[in-house]
Amino acid sequence: MANPTATEAFTISDDFHQLAQNIGAYIQANKDTLSDAARNQLYDEQTELLRLSGKINIIGVNLVFGDVQQTLDALNTITGSISNDITQLGKIQNAIKIASCLVDLGMAIILRNPDLIVTKTIATGSAIGIKL
Repeated sequence: MANPTATEAFTISDDFHQLAQNIGAYIQANKDTLSDAARNQLYDEQTELLRLSGKINIIGVNLVFGDVQQTLDALNTITGSISNDITQLGKIQNAIKIASCLVDLGMAIILRNPDLIVTKTIATGSAIGIKL
C-alpha cells in the first residue's frame, strides 16, 4: 500500500484505535493478576496505539482534502470567469442562481465537506455554463 486512499487510512486508524481499546479491556479484565510492570507496559502500548491512530487519522483527513484538489482547481476556473459571466448574463434570475450556488459552495468549503464541495462546485459550474 504505497499510496493509501483516505478510506484506507481511516480504516487503519480505526483498527489501531480498536486495538488500543482491546488492550484497555484486557487491562481491566486482568488488573488483579497483572504485575505493576506488565500493567504499565500495556498502558504504554495502549497510549502509543491511540497516538498512532490519531496520526493516521490526520493522514486520512489530508488525503481527503488532497483528493479534492482537482475540484479546487476547477473552483479557481469558475471564480475566474464569474465576474465576466455575471456582467454578461443580463438576466437577474441567472445572477440569483449563480449567487445562490456560490453561497452553497462557500458553506460546503466552510464545513470542509469534500463530497458537498464537489457537488456544489459542479452545480456552480453548471450555473455559469462550465461543464466539470
